Amino acid sequence: MKKPEIHYCKSCTNPSSSAVPLEFDDNGICSGCQTNNEKSEINWEKRKTMFKRLLEEYKSVDGTYDCIIPVSGGKDSYYQVHLIKELGYNPLLVTYHANNYTKTGMENLINMREVFNVDHIFFTPGIDVIKRMN
Repeated sequence: MKKPEIHYCKSCTNPSSSAVPLEFDDNGICSGCQTNNEKSEINWEKRKTMFKRLLEEYKSVDGTYDCIIPVSGGKDSYYQVHLIKELGYNPLLVTYHANNYTKTGMENLINMREVFNVDHIFFTPGIDVIKRMN
């Protein structure tokens, strides 16, 4: 059986055989670079206004949670919580804990709760449920 040919992005040099599947255009540019280039064409102020309008529509009327943010403790989670808090909303953080967090990962989740002063629910299913979910 012939091994698939590996292609490299002409912009960032990422290989076609990586953990994240990439597609390449006719110019040899990967889908990641293509998406990154599209960011400059987005009207971010308009998007922020649309986002705030959506949040206002569902804002809590009794002072509880305005939204739910699923978090893993990584940089994307931190940014999402930061943005919501910066806009003045009170999120509830939720984490699916499948017994696979490293010590550092768990510390990140705990720090996130403390840094942003938010409530955080961990769902830790039993082993049988984890096996079925996986």
